[in-house]
Amino acid sequence: MAKKTSPLHTQVVQDIHDFLLRDVQPLTNGAKGWHRPFYSEAELQHGLAEYLKQQGRYSNIYLEYSVPEFTCKGVTIKKAKVDIVVEKDGEYVPIELKFKTKEPKPANGFKPHDYTFGEKSLPMIFKDEVAHTDSLRDFWRDVKRVMYMDLNYPNVKGAIVLMLTNAPYYWTNTNSLYNIVPGVNKQPPAGEVQVFSSMVNISLPKPVAIDWFDAGFLPLSLPQSQFRYCIVEV
Repeated sequence: MAKKTSPLHTQVVQDIHDFLLRDVQPLTNGAKGWHRPFYSEAELQHGLAEYLKQQGRYSNIYLEYSVPEFTCKGVTIKKAKVDIVVEKDGEYVPIELKFKTKEPKPANGFKPHDYTFGEKSLPMIFKDEVAHTDSLRDFWRDVKRVMYMDLNYPNVKGAIVLMLTNAPYYWTNTNSLYNIVPGVNKQPPAGEVQVFSSMVNISLPKPVAIDWFDAGFLPLSLPQSQFRYCIVEV
C-alpha cells in the first residue's frame, strides 16, 4: 500500500488547484488580469512549474526529472522522465501531466480572438485529438508509474497525475474499459495493452479515486470551450 499522504503532497495538490482556478476575469476585462490559456502540454508544464516556484515554499522544482529503471514488488518500471518533480527538505512529489484538446466550433456571431504579446490577435486553434483509447491507457500508465515510484522510494511522499482537457469525452464517456469518469476504486483492466506503438501492462497495485473540476479560465478565442481537470492523488 502507498504511504500515508504527507503535508508536502497535500500542499502541492492545493497549489495545483489554485493554479488552475486563478485569474477568473469577465471577458470584458480584456487581457488585464487574465492569463493566457494553454495550447500544449509543454505550456502547461512550464506554466505550472513557474507557478510552483513563485510560491517560495519549495526547495527545488525539476522539469523532465530522469528516473532509472527499477523493480518494486516484482514489477519492473522502465526508465522515464517525470514532467515535474517538487522537492522540499529532501522529500519529493512527482507530477505527471496530460493535456488533451478538441477543436470546438465558435457560437454564431462570435468572432474568435486571442491576446498575443498583450495585443488582441487572431485566435490559436486547439488540436483536435481523437486517439481517446490510447490517451486513456497512457493516462493509466502514468498512474502506475508514479504509484510504484511512491512505493519504491522512501523519500517520495505521494505522487500526482493531472489531466487538463476541453474534451467532454474524458469526464463523461463510460463505455471505455479505461474510462476516467468520476468515481472511487477506479482502475483499468489487468493485463498488457497497446499504448500508441508500445505494449504495456497498466495493472495497478491498488485503485484510485477520480474527480473532475472546472478550470478557472476560458479561452478568449472560444469562450464556450470550458476546460476541466482531474487530479489523481497517489
